[in-house]
Amino acid sequence: MRPSRSPTLRGRLLLLVGFVTLALLAFAILAVWQDYKAEREHAEEQLRDQATALALAVDREFDRAEAAMSILATSAALARGDLETFEAEMRAASARLGGEPIALTTPDGRQVLNTLWAPGERRSNIQGSLTTRRVFTSGRTEVSSLHQSSTTGRPIIIAAVPVVTARQEPPLPTYALGISLRRDHLARMLSEQSLRQGWSGGVRCSPSAHARSPPACV
Repeated sequence: MRPSRSPTLRGRLLLLVGFVTLALLAFAILAVWQDYKAEREHAEEQLRDQATALALAVDREFDRAEAAMSILATSAALARGDLETFEAEMRAASARLGGEPIALTTPDGRQVLNTLWAPGERRSNIQGSLTTRRVFTSGRTEVSSLHQSSTTGRPIIIAAVPVVTARQEPPLPTYALGISLRRDHLARMLSEQSLRQGWSGGVRCSPSAHARSPPACV
């Protein structure tokens, strides 16, 4: 029987090359995976930041609309029943809010002013929205979910505030002021946000659990 031979130099070199190749391959796979993981985490962080920014932009728009309605509700012209002067104030407020329609509704549910009508136009048979009419029952701000407007047929969200002009206890709304935030307006507002190339933003709204709160939008 021949004695076993020790590995040749060539065999050792081949073995060493094999180990080095496997090590480099494993290192390359690990580097690629780490780069992918870092890029994915970075993209997820950017997505979270962008989603937060969009949500804040929508919230600011609701707050801006509600604040404008609350200021209009304190109009001295409306308090003394001067609808002509108040109509001009409504139209000015609507223009500042991008032309969003504003309507004034009485306790019997009728709209007496609407910025969608011609200046000076008065109608006697137009009912206010359900959201606006709820103000007279709750006595507080009401906000609808996204729904189709019975007037224009377009998707809208309505925010309505009470107007109290008479001193009485408890204070009862004399009017309700409602503004219709159109989906197109919200979409245009979102398009003005700086989005990462290839990304897009949208709004989906569902009713809030609290009447005074705006609908939950994402």
